[in-house]
Amino acid sequence: MRLGTLYLTLLLFAGFAVAEAAESSVKQAKLQEQYEQTLKSLDDDDDAGWQRLAKWCQANHLTKESERAWQHVFERKHALLAKEPTLAGYQSLVTWCSKQGLKQAAEDIRHEMLVFDYRRRKAKIENDDVKGMLSLARWCQKNRLTAEASESWQAVLALDPDNAQARGQLAMIRRDAWAEAPTGLVKHQKVPGYSEDAAWYHISAPKEHVDAEGGLPLIIFLHGGQHNAGTADNVVALAQVIPAFKKTIVLFPNHLKTWWAHPRELKYLLDTVDLVQSRWHVDRKRIYLMGASMGGNGTWGFGSQCPELFAALAPMSGFWAEFLEFPMKNLAAKPVYILHGTQDTTVPIEGARKAFELLKKEGTDVTMCEADCGHQLPNGEIGKAAD
Repeated sequence: MRLGTLYLTLLLFAGFAVAEAAESSVKQAKLQEQYEQTLKSLDDDDDAGWQRLAKWCQANHLTKESERAWQHVFERKHALLAKEPTLAGYQSLVTWCSKQGLKQAAEDIRHEMLVFDYRRRKAKIENDDVKGMLSLARWCQKNRLTAEASESWQAVLALDPDNAQARGQLAMIRRDAWAEAPTGLVKHQKVPGYSEDAAWYHISAPKEHVDAEGGLPLIIFLHGGQHNAGTADNVVALAQVIPAFKKTIVLFPNHLKTWWAHPRELKYLLDTVDLVQSRWHVDRKRIYLMGASMGGNGTWGFGSQCPELFAALAPMSGFWAEFLEFPMKNLAAKPVYILHGTQDTTVPIEGARKAFELLKKEGTDVTMCEADCGHQLPNGEIGKAAD
């Protein structure tokens, strides 16, 4: 009898729970509908309306919706401040963000405020004022403005090349930046300043790069493919299988869907290499460029137009022809290792042979390796080129 009573009680409570859940679901749906209707009726510049909506969402526990509304108000306030920035305006916006629980926005604006203050302070310093620049550099470090501190210490050195404090602080700043950079195989890193989805890179960096005397060599490997095809995903596995790649920093940039030797790609590559050099401890005297197929063509183009950047080049299975008008004379002082398959029907070897003969006439330290393969090169041959 007692078991029967208990069973009925449990059924009763279960019924209440189901009914309560159903009622809550209906209520939530009505609140969501009310939110959507209000959203449609609001003008973008109705700040008071957006704030009322944010508070209403908070009161009704619509957390995500409340955050969106506050974010809209924040963006409006930020846009107005950007037109007429003042220190007081930044301080006010930081306080407002903190009050509304926008922690990340508050941190971002606080940093922006410090950068604004940095520029204001810097503008007041005379060009030859070493003491003023020293004071500014210390202020930057106190406020954790790493990039601005580095810029200020460099300005001190420009005025006083023997300044021991500036030299020491710059070394510490660089090492801290290197230590913060991820190590191992790091994938899909975005390149700032480029809105294209394709503007990313993979990088393989041993942890030893931080303390390496003078930094580690950097190998840039350009992937193959064609216009609007091929990605760095196709070659990133080489970081794990090529012995030389395991001992150095290897960059696998992804192209912007044109072709590597295109002027826009060259600008993008330079920006990517600059970014990598700022994050990882690269030996700038040992930067090497190599690539296969379209990447081999890009190695010819990029290497011949920016030879001062590279210690050596290794174009592999890359298309070369005189009509491309690559400035090959620029490679006269650079070691070049050409690798091509004798059975390559995609990019016939004749172009590589002509490039080899031309470079020999220029007195270039050039090596031509004709592998017994087609367009796809064996990892062993790529490893020899990397060595």
